[in-house]
Amino acid sequence: MDHKAPRVNAARMRSYLGETVRCPCKIKSINGNRAVVELADGGDIEVSISDDGNIRDKFVEIVGKVETPTTLKMFTALNLGDNIDMAAVNHTIELMHTAVMAEYWGTKP
Repeated sequence: MDHKAPRVNAARMRSYLGETVRCPCKIKSINGNRAVVELADGGDIEVSISDDGNIRDKFVEIVGKVETPTTLKMFTALNLGDNIDMAAVNHTIELMHTAVMAEYWGTKP
């Protein structure tokens, strides 16, 4: 079975409705089981946090299911520390979605 979870930014969320993705992001706020995060391109989305979310750092990569273009249901999170160059992360995400690279990364150009 093939389990792809491409990295996406806010602009690309709508292309992955109902699918599992990876979202490198900056935590803006957490309120109970909801978080507002800023994705690599500067767009904000709301995340429904799982009970075992274990979010400790300012920057995390959230793996989850895209529910709407601006909401994600989290499955797990990887803590990435407190200092990430999000412009470089966004550039990498955009490169992964080019027609040439899409076949290697399982992304949608």
